[in-house]
Amino acid sequence: MSASSARKWIELNWLRKGNKEISLPEIIFDCVDDFGACHWPRQDNEIMVGGRFYDLTDKGLIVINQKYSDDGGWVLNSIAHEWRHVCQKFNGHVLHSIVPREGDYKENIIWYFKSHWWEMDALFYSLRMAPDETSNLWFEWLREAGVIKC
Repeated sequence: MSASSARKWIELNWLRKGNKEISLPEIIFDCVDDFGACHWPRQDNEIMVGGRFYDLTDKGLIVINQKYSDDGGWVLNSIAHEWRHVCQKFNGHVLHSIVPREGDYKENIIWYFKSHWWEMDALFYSLRMAPDETSNLWFEWLREAGVIKC
């Protein structure tokens, strides 16, 4: 293992508590229109992001929108959220891409998590692993709307 690979493994190993058999994805920062972060699971394919090809054969890829790169809490929470999706897919769940809707931001956040169980699951996981101001706010909105009862 190279020094660079060892450093990445140490930096991301906190994610792998119960999922040691899943390869840690590569994480990059780039422009991701309409999303704060997204992921591609491990597959026999490659994908182009920001004019560069990334091989997905050995591990997946998590892309964090570079406009949030200065917010460490948000970045860690997003990595945890996307990692949860990697685990969901590894365990056989079929996830669908969600196209953002137009309209009120708060209403869209409530709809987004209420309508898609895999997103709610990823929100809970990211809140447990790396809570941040934004995900805590989203949780509060969901609680106020009666989606989460606690």
